[in-house]
Amino acid sequence: MVEYINKKIKITYGKNPEIENAVLAGHTLSDAFNDFNTVSLSYAIIDTPYARQFMTNLGKCNTRIDTNKYAFDWNMYPTYGHDEYLELKQYMNDTICILQDMSIQYTISDEMKLDSASNDFEIDKLNALHLMFETVSVKLHESDLLTFKAAFPYLETINQLVHMLEGKQSGDSVIYSVIRVEGNHAHRTLLTDAEYETFDARNQSGDLVIDYGTVGKDMTAAWSSNDTDLIITQELKQQEYNHAMFATYLGPTELNENNLAYQYKWCEENNVAMYYPDYKDPKYRPGRMRIGRLVDITCEDALELLLDYNCICGVEIIDE
Repeated sequence: MVEYINKKIKITYGKNPEIENAVLAGHTLSDAFNDFNTVSLSYAIIDTPYARQFMTNLGKCNTRIDTNKYAFDWNMYPTYGHDEYLELKQYMNDTICILQDMSIQYTISDEMKLDSASNDFEIDKLNALHLMFETVSVKLHESDLLTFKAAFPYLETINQLVHMLEGKQSGDSVIYSVIRVEGNHAHRTLLTDAEYETFDARNQSGDLVIDYGTVGKDMTAAWSSNDTDLIITQELKQQEYNHAMFATYLGPTELNENNLAYQYKWCEENNVAMYYPDYKDPKYRPGRMRIGRLVDITCEDALELLLDYNCICGVEIIDE
């Protein structure tokens, strides 16, 4: 039987008429959000050493609105179908044009643009776009901070769109939310092998997990997008920290029980061991660490409720 600690995380969702696309919003909490119609969901925290460490890290974050409320960035990834998929492709092309017009010193080729009339995944282009996001972001940050600040919102938009377009189109209702509580890097701890061993690739509706929170792609992302270039260039970025970044999932349960075996098979077929001889180490395990569960409402009712909301406007720790 699962046991829980006597603290919960409360997430408040709002309706913001100014947000056209919740996927790309990523707003930080502001007083204006208090004016929106809101609804809250609570997540009980599982009583494990790793979940307790997460709560400790969260509790140390110093960007608080008041005693138990936090400043944060967020993204919501709702359901999308065929028409929305094509719209996201066009959004990607429009964003590429904006970056090209900014005349930043790193060339972004027209060849990276997607076919917005085709439902094809164009995975090679998505892989190239994600690498461009990483490379240009780092180089601009190191060489031209002013340009970086102007360009980064559009670079981050490309990053978000890549992850959306790599996902599945579905007729099922799904909402995946990511919350990154603001705080300095001192408020995180390195993941241990024991923590990596708890990583689970099953997406279970109502889960709260520690988010990846890392710029780049891990081994599982490389495998699932067949990004062999990332292996050859040895540019994998595994999650390293237990930190105050977390995600929630509402939608059909996806068991994904054979992901580790499929990942190993892909590694063997693509000679990954030549570049990552430790590819079977715990840190490469697929999935995320589960630390909480939705309570006080069914997953089905919560999902139906949130379909009418488009922003996250509150995060706080509450007593049970």
